[in-house]
Amino acid sequence: MSESKLRGSLVFLGLGDVLQLIGSIGETGVLKLICPYTPQPGFVYFDKGKIANASSQTESGLKAIYSFFGWSESLFEFIPEDITCKKIINDNRMAIILDGLRMIDDGQTPKLGPAGQVKTDKSKDEEKKVEIPLITGDPVDYIYVVSEEEYDNGQACARENTYSTWMWNILEGVVDIIKETPHGPLRLGSLGEGSFIGSLNSFSFETGVRYTSAVAVDSILLGVMDLQRMGEEYNGLSSELRNLVFGLDKRLEQCSWYAVNIYTKDKFIKALTEGKQVISKPAKSPLLPLSVIKEGQALVITKTAAGQVPLALLEKGDYIGKIPFFKDMGQEPDAACVLATEDFVTEPADCQVLEEEYKNLSPVLKSLVDNIVLKVGAITRTAINIKKISK
Repeated sequence: MSESKLRGSLVFLGLGDVLQLIGSIGETGVLKLICPYTPQPGFVYFDKGKIANASSQTESGLKAIYSFFGWSESLFEFIPEDITCKKIINDNRMAIILDGLRMIDDGQTPKLGPAGQVKTDKSKDEEKKVEIPLITGDPVDYIYVVSEEEYDNGQACARENTYSTWMWNILEGVVDIIKETPHGPLRLGSLGEGSFIGSLNSFSFETGVRYTSAVAVDSILLGVMDLQRMGEEYNGLSSELRNLVFGLDKRLEQCSWYAVNIYTKDKFIKALTEGKQVISKPAKSPLLPLSVIKEGQALVITKTAAGQVPLALLEKGDYIGKIPFFKDMGQEPDAACVLATEDFVTEPADCQVLEEEYKNLSPVLKSLVDNIVLKVGAITRTAINIKKISK
């Protein structure tokens, strides 16, 4: 048997994050889960990053995976090796993760404690806590760093509603992303080493308004990025790839706003859905290929037991549909519905050309794009989690 490539505890890294990590690097092998409250371990089998099967002492397939979300005190290890089990799971990885988290929140999956019993000793405050993902990235190429800045615990390197064009990369430490609300500050996510702070508006060299704050957790070290050098590379991209990437940045901002509106229980969903019809449903509609919107509007929205969660409002010039060369963001078409206006018209995008240009990006620009994709996925999960505790 091959040596373990990844190991740890689900107390510190949730099962959803572990599944996403293994899937994102396209590994083949077996994830082994050892729970102190079950007599036998559980197994999740991966084939080139896709979940192929799972098994426990009493369940197999999807039922086994969903039960593992209740094994929150388990140890895990991933062993790269060829798998011989039958592939019986065809569901999208992010859809499995979102369903697993939903079933835990809805009480459909028990959380195992001593003697295999469901834990019931959580305080109401702990039950209401929003699960916040940590987003990291690859180490940045230091030739793009023009200087370093240090911040102590609680200091803000970027403040919401202030004007700035700076962009940083986190060299050491963790930063919380905060948005102010009428009910107080809301933590949307946490950024770790390799993540970028700042938006693509920095490359326009026009002063922009920041829509979130970035606050240091303990001491952090940031690298100030060379915007002129990165901006020249970004502006040298084809207009098609620039628009695709900029659209991701737009989704990130919109999803952040929707998370706040859900948190403050603002009744805005009816106005967003009015006049729109469903044109795509996850796992029930034909694959929604990547396209450019030529006319009309489309709303990307997901459904939970607690209600609907809007994720993005797209319009003329925006891209919509599956982006096969990006990591799954938990949005359309696999994990969210699409509602469109009657005048909605799209034009197919040339995925092959876009993918080739994306693969040829400089390492620093590719890391920035990948980091935005991860942020969209993370904020999507945060918005869904907020909806679940706000019901």
